[in-house]
Amino acid sequence: MIFRSHRGGVYYTPENTMPAYRSAYEIGADMIELDLHMTKDGALVLMHDETVDRTTDGTGLIKDMTLSQVRQCNAAALSGGDFPFEPPATLRELLDFAMEHPDLLLNIEFKDYPTPGNEDFAWECCDKIVDMLLAYGVQDRTWINSFDGRILERVYRRCGKLFR
Repeated sequence: MIFRSHRGGVYYTPENTMPAYRSAYEIGADMIELDLHMTKDGALVLMHDETVDRTTDGTGLIKDMTLSQVRQCNAAALSGGDFPFEPPATLRELLDFAMEHPDLLLNIEFKDYPTPGNEDFAWECCDKIVDMLLAYGVQDRTWINSFDGRILERVYRRCGKLFR
């Protein structure tokens, strides 16, 4: 049986932060689920919602913000606990952590969808995620998912069955 953590150890730490993912692993999670969005300057950040509003003290669409702007948001501010400032995590940070724990499985949801007017942005985001996952060599322990089948088709056309 796989013990999966959704957005990290969110009962003990602010969601979508590195402390949340570390906490999930430390309490025994075999797999961590994360959601990815791309900033307007092409950085990949871990955030469930398309805005930073619900989970940080910031406001705005992630796709309209730079990485610097997203990282200035405090994910601990609205978490209900007494935590120090903690920015939303990036995919690079998460993959660096995963490299330290080769037994950790990843379940990655692509959240930028190719809706009308957003197609190029979504395809760029998809390609950047795949490029980074392949560069880190984690494809054999990574599940890819999306609520938009076109994203999954794009990954499959490019990578076949490299990902789960």
